[in-house]
Amino acid sequence: MGDYLISKRLTSRGLPHTASLSGTSTLGTLAWSIQERFNLQIELGSGNFNWNWQQAGNHLSGQSYGGLLWEGDAKLVLFEAKDTLFALDGQVGGWSWMEGPITSNGTALTQFSHSLLRFWQVSAALSQRISWLTPYLGMAVNHTRMKISQLATESVWLNARHILGPFGGCTISNGSLFLVNWEWRGWFEEGVSLSAQIRF
Repeated sequence: MGDYLISKRLTSRGLPHTASLSGTSTLGTLAWSIQERFNLQIELGSGNFNWNWQQAGNHLSGQSYGGLLWEGDAKLVLFEAKDTLFALDGQVGGWSWMEGPITSNGTALTQFSHSLLRFWQVSAALSQRISWLTPYLGMAVNHTRMKISQLATESVWLNARHILGPFGGCTISNGSLFLVNWEWRGWFEEGVSLSAQIRF
């Protein structure tokens, strides 16, 4: 799976300005499905992210890469009428052991930052099967927390500024051999993802 996080706004009580996070990630997925009504999957991979904020008159920015990205996902179809489905989805994940360089007002600093991110998400979506296509639309509640340490100042904890937002996408699948999914999400973050599965 490939994911492009265009922008996620973060905030902290200790920061007067909003922080932002963006980047890309690539993950491999192992999934288990029971008659397309209950799905469990685990995703592992890596990514490269950029973050920045204003602090004490300085514009701090940095990168986070390496380490491990991980995520668990469970999806349950609650209602099905002909080709219309309503499902709930729960996710938990984050990254660990990520590090990268820091700049202050455009000047590179000697130390590297270390970062840690955790999130959970609960979402509900309505979908409609049309032959091999299944477009869907839903709403998600997402709570994200990020810690950046090894700064010149103390460690900073950042929380998502917005926790609610819509998402939508389309799945292409014959049900038994392959699945391709494209998804857009907004408000709580701006991002797109593309995933593919070969099924056994």
